[in-house]
Amino acid sequence: MRSAGSTVNDIADRKFDAHVERTRFRPLANGQLGPRQAIVFLIVELALAASLLFFLSPYTRLIAICVLPLVFIYPLCKRFTHWPQAVLGAAFNWGMLMAWTEVSGHIPAGAIVMWIGAIAWQIGYDTVYAYVDVKDDARLGLKSTAILFGQKGKTCIGLFYALQSHHGR
Repeated sequence: MRSAGSTVNDIADRKFDAHVERTRFRPLANGQLGPRQAIVFLIVELALAASLLFFLSPYTRLIAICVLPLVFIYPLCKRFTHWPQAVLGAAFNWGMLMAWTEVSGHIPAGAIVMWIGAIAWQIGYDTVYAYVDVKDDARLGLKSTAILFGQKGKTCIGLFYALQSHHGR
């Protein structure tokens, strides 16, 4: 699903990526691949991921399927919210919720706390990453926590890392 998420992101952002220094050489952004080819590849990735569902309990399958909206919404978030990193964190760390359900048959409160801590870590980490693209994103009218935090980025990132370590206890 991580690879499928990257493919969804590259399809959605191909026109933006062509104007961002770090991403302009991605195959969809530079025209090496077309959207149709990428969609076929995405379908194959999703089919392979779906084949793994057969090895999971019915409840874990349901939890696994529930991540799909996050995977498809994430690339669009930078168009309407400064918090795409939070959606990315929720999707990237969804596997821990699946692991809890597979092992225990439910999602205990402690698992939710750990998941929130992992989201906080992801926001911190991906905000650092977003600062690389901040000038291009601002020019293109995109949003991110890096743009939102501006000069207060180090403090805000530090707060998210502190939140992560507090929730990780």
